[in-house]
Order: sequence, then C-alpha cells, then structure tokens
Amino acid sequence: GVEAAAKKRTTVQQAPAIITVITHEDIRNRGFRTLNDVLRTIPGFEGDRWQYNGWYKESLTRGIPRTVLVLLDGVNVVDPMQNAAALDRRIPLNSVKRVEITSGPGGVLWGSNALLGVINVITFDGASQRGGKINLGGGDGSGARGTAKVNASYGNTFLNEWLDVYLSASYYTSKGPELRVGTQNVLGPLPQPAADGTTIMIPQPFQTNPYDRDHYLNVTGNMRMGPVRLGLSSSWDREFREISSGGEVLTQDYRSNPDESIGAEKLVSKQQRHMHTLQIKYANRFAQEQFGASAMAHATYWKFDDDPLGVFPRSNLLPRGATTSLVVDHVLRTGLNLDFDAYLPANHHILFGGEVFSDLSSPTRLTSFDPRS
Repeated sequence: GVEAAAKKRTTVQQAPAIITVITHEDIRNRGFRTLNDVLRTIPGFEGDRWQYNGWYKESLTRGIPRTVLVLLDGVNVVDPMQNAAALDRRIPLNSVKRVEITSGPGGVLWGSNALLGVINVITFDGASQRGGKINLGGGDGSGARGTAKVNASYGNTFLNEWLDVYLSASYYTSKGPELRVGTQNVLGPLPQPAADGTTIMIPQPFQTNPYDRDHYLNVTGNMRMGPVRLGLSSSWDREFREISSGGEVLTQDYRSNPDESIGAEKLVSKQQRHMHTLQIKYANRFAQEQFGASAMAHATYWKFDDDPLGVFPRSNLLPRGATTSLVVDHVLRTGLNLDFDAYLPANHHILFGGEVFSDLSSPTRLTSFDPRS
C-alpha cells in the first residue's frame, strides 16, 4: 500500500493519483545511488540536472525546479530558506525501504509545496529489516574521484512484535567530480550571462582538479511500540566547490605576475549543512476498523554555513579575489498533524484533519567583500 496519495494507507489501484513505487529491491537491482537517480526513471521528473555550474543536482518536475514536496517518513524536509530539499547523499538509500512518487498536483492535501508532485521517502523499521548488515563500497572516476562508503544497520522485533527497533549509520566521502567550463569568467556581474555590466573572460575551456574531500554522515532510527512510532534522522555534510555559481574557476590565478606570498592558498567555496528530524506518531483504528485516527508531532532543524562562498577568482583587478559568505545558525520547524478517516454508509469514505506548524530562524548573515580592504 501507499500513504502519500490520500494521506492514508491505500492500494496503488485505489489511490486518486498516478503513483510510482520504487522498493529497496528495485534500488539494489537497478544500481541507484541517490534519490536523484531514482527520479531519473520517473516520467515527468528529471533528477540529474546540474545547477549553478556543478554545485549540486536539482530535481525538476516537468522542467520546473522546486515544485515538488519531499517527505521523509511523512515529514516535510523542504527547507524554508531555499525552498529545496537535497536528494543526494544526504539521504542514503541503504536505509530507504521504498520511495512513493505521486505525479501531479498534491496541494489539496499537502499545501503549496506540492505543486507538481510528492516524493515520500519511507525508511526501514525493525519488522522489515531484521538482523545486522554492513555494506562497504568504493570507486574512482571523473564523475566522483576517490569515493568510499560504509553503512551499518540493525533491526529486529521483540515482545511478540509489539516492539520493533531499527538503526542505521552511513558515511560517504569523495573528492567530487571533475568539472569543465567552456569559458573562464574572470570578472563581471552575476548571474552570467549578464548585459548590465562589463564582463572579462578568457575564451578557453578549463577542467578543474578536485580540491578536497567531501564528507556525508547520516544516522537514521525508528522504534515502534504498539501504535506509537518514534523516528529520527540526522545528517551532516561538508562540500568543497572549485567553480563559483557564476562559472568562475576559483582555483585559477589570473594575475599576470602572481605573487605567491599574497593569497597563495587556493580560493574555494566551502559548504557545511546540517539537517535533523524527530517525529513521534500515534496511529490506530477504532469501532471495528471503521474509524481511524493519526496524530504526529515533529521537529526539523537545519543549519547552513557557506563560508567562504567564492564568487570571483584572483586577477589584476582583484589580487586576492572576492568572496561572499552565507551563514544561518539555525532554522527550526515544529508542527502537529491530525488526520482522521471514517467509513460511512453506502460505501462512502471521508477524510478530514489539519496541521499547524511554525518556522523559527536565526538572522541570516550575508556578507560580501574584497580582501584587498
């Protein structure tokens, strides 16, 4: 059965939408590595579009970005700062039981984020993943240099299946992809191409060399006690980028007479992100299965740290380059969902409920400067 299409568990045939279900067996058999890879196979979705000159891969729905709602075990994980959810290594597929993709508008049930679709990522529990597992892997290629990953998980049931527990930890590291630009931008207004200012560029291609290792760590856990379920997911990541969002090669030095005593260290963009979710859910049926009630309290915490966020490389106009920084110490979303359904005479079925939530964030610290000053 699927859950996101009608906010209740129903069959694919009865769901009032086009539903695609990708199971863990599908993920393993077809070699998917990220959720973006999964979306590449869904009609109407595009999960491998590089954005901002290779900064990250965006998932588009019918050619439009940021119009799909992403749920992690029923919790909205689209961050309110960028209106986006990363579907890369931050959510490891080793802990994913199945992915339900709803094609088409879902705003009636889920709000304005679900304009063109809903992606519900459901993680394992102790009943569906029993015993201990360890997965190791690695590889090397121009798309991801020097990669290595490890996943360890354990799940089981106790007390005649009244209690089940699942815990998974995943770590992935890579030196990132080799990126190539057709023209090397040195200075000019962003974003490129721009007609409202002078642009200086070198009409020659350039291929980057990975600067440093990227790191991704995730811990996922689920515990069910009868009708009560407790779930958590915590992810930390650190990424380095050699190309700015405008296409400038940050590791290149364009000064005619570079002085190694000034700014010898390579200019590079660095990003550190956190996302932590916690939920507690009660779901049960009463009156001989004719009435159902579900209540879920949840909290999600994000942290953003892009410091430095490289914009322009070193040149005669900017001997030490120019950088920006974007720092948000915390964004906290808390909410409560209440959903009910009842079977009525004459084969009628009614669903009703509501949701309240609050987003609290620290002030955004955005700075831009020329190191010459």
